[in-house]
This record gives sequence, C-alpha cells and structure tokens, in this order.
Amino acid sequence: MELNEIQQLVACLNASGIRNLELNRPAERIRLKISGSDQLRVANLDGASGTSTPPAASIGRVAFAESAGIYLAAHPMRHTPFVKIGDTVRKNDIVGLLKTGLIYAPVTSPIDGVVSKIVATNGETIGFGSPVLELEPVSAG
Repeated sequence: MELNEIQQLVACLNASGIRNLELNRPAERIRLKISGSDQLRVANLDGASGTSTPPAASIGRVAFAESAGIYLAAHPMRHTPFVKIGDTVRKNDIVGLLKTGLIYAPVTSPIDGVVSKIVATNGETIGFGSPVLELEPVSAG
C-alpha cells in the first residue's frame, strides 16, 4: 500500500470518528489505529517487501490482540512465559494468550522474527487491536 493511500484512509478515519481499521488484500494486510491523542499507529502485517509505509511503521512488526481480554504471558498451568525478549519465533507461533471469561485465545506471531519488545503486561486487560509485542523480522538466508 502506498503512503498516499494510507493518508487518504487516515483522513477518512478522522472524518468518521472510526479509531481502528484493518485491511486485508491478497498480497498485504495493514492495521491503522488512531490513539486518543489522534496519533496514528500503523502496522504493516504482511511479510511482503517493497511496500511503502510511513516512518511510524518502521518500529518493526507487531503482534496484535485479535479480541479484547486479559493478556497472559504464560499458560495458566505453567510458570514459563511463551516468549521473552530475544526469543526467535516463527509465523503463527503462540506468543501469549487472551482470556475472555472461560475462553483462552492464542495471540500468534504474524511473521518469523525475534522478539524485540513485549508491550502488554501480564494480567493487563487489553482491547482489540492492542499491540502485544514487537518483532524484528528474521533476514532470509
């Protein structure tokens, strides 16, 4: 997605009052989130290269909560967290859990990468689209 397309989407979001938008195309997936201070957070969720994104997206790839719930860094029956900073993960690896009522939903890695930052705190209530952790892509080869 080109930068001018993202800017147009942001203008539409601001005009409508919508704060979260996720777009899925055959070759890419992008999530836009406008915080309470009207700052835009962009995450390019595809693994494709050559995609233009603004500087806000250059912080690395982000694993997001796919629903609202209580973030758990470890399975409730274990003490060891799913991941820690510096761990290498593969795409779709479980990196945390979201507890909603009696249901535990996995939070998965969107790409192959190395955990560079854990954003969510264990036991914290987070909403849909909240960042859980940041990943640095693993270079091919």
